Amino acid sequence: MRSTQDRVLRACKSAVEAAGMAIPWLTRTLAPTATRCVSGVWRTGSVPRPAPPEGSTVPVETTPIEGLLVVRWDTFGDERGFFRQTYQIAELAEALGREPVLRQGNHSRSGPGVLRGFHAEPWDKLVYVVRGTAFCAIADVRPDSPTFGEVATFTLGDAPGERVRLFVADGLANSFCTVTDMDYVYDVGGYWTPEVDRRAVAWDDPDLAVAWPVDAPIVSAADRANPTLRERYRDHPRWRGGRSVS
Repeated sequence: MRSTQDRVLRACKSAVEAAGMAIPWLTRTLAPTATRCVSGVWRTGSVPRPAPPEGSTVPVETTPIEGLLVVRWDTFGDERGFFRQTYQIAELAEALGREPVLRQGNHSRSGPGVLRGFHAEPWDKLVYVVRGTAFCAIADVRPDSPTFGEVATFTLGDAPGERVRLFVADGLANSFCTVTDMDYVYDVGGYWTPEVDRRAVAWDDPDLAVAWPVDAPIVSAADRANPTLRERYRDHPRWRGGRSVS
């Protein structure tokens, strides 16, 4: 086992050096992470999370919607391209007060003008635009939430987008509309099966009133059939003039 760990550590060190030797703090981060991966123990909290380099941004930002986080790490670029870390489980656990479990990784590719959503499958999501630019909207569709019916929007990916990850907690609905050809990756906290209830909501719900960047987006037949929030929760206090639930 020890020889296997050593090989992995050497490979990690080589990868960091190839990415750029100006990131010494990342080298220190990789060694304990690789050891734990090889041994099969994923106890992120047991390994101290290194502080970001001086002058960098705070990695995790909260939003007015509970459970929606923005994960923002610096990008290190040169004439070869760039390297960036996109998240650490430990920082998410600190912000959430619990350690999220991510069980499946997904990759979606869409052409310009494609709109997907709103989808609120019963698990956490960690989303990221790898290539291209997308307008992303996250809606709170939890009927017992004080921000039920509220929406936060982001432009992600290549400029004019931001290279950040969004953590979308179970109960929140995510959606995106592509501005260019776009690759979208997302890790999720559950295994997908055909029977999973997406708890979907209409992309053009007038109560959510999202200002999408495309007038006539390409939408699947399934998403065109999604109900509105009012149709899902007909008796919710919000429709009687209240903005929150007691």
